[in-house]
Amino acid sequence: MGQMHGSRRLSAFLKSGDRRILIHRKVLTLNEEWSVSMIEVDTGQLKRAVEAQHACTATLIQSVPVKETFEDETVWEGIVHVFKINGHPRARMAYAWSSPIEGSDKRRFFAVLHQPPVTSPGEAVRAAIVAERWIK
Repeated sequence: MGQMHGSRRLSAFLKSGDRRILIHRKVLTLNEEWSVSMIEVDTGQLKRAVEAQHACTATLIQSVPVKETFEDETVWEGIVHVFKINGHPRARMAYAWSSPIEGSDKRRFFAVLHQPPVTSPGEAVRAAIVAERWIK
């Protein structure tokens, strides 16, 4: 659950019409008391990821379960955290989540801005999945 595969660090652009969605991902090492099987991380870590990746301040507003399927198979399932952001020139919200990296003790952090065509937690996950497939 909550897993996507790919490189360690990435800024990928997903073109949708004439809009581009910047997908930021960062890999961090887990604290020793955590295990790879843990699905979620502390929301403070996600807040810091949003703030660092988008040069803004963030406040958690809600956490939303998301399940993405393709041809009746689950391709991603986890919790997406919605943050109100201040200080960003184009966005007022961001979506963030973390996924364990298979075969590693590290996690990948995603922080996607709320900008059309991404206007929901599910669309943020979908955009990250498409961007990841696009760059392979």
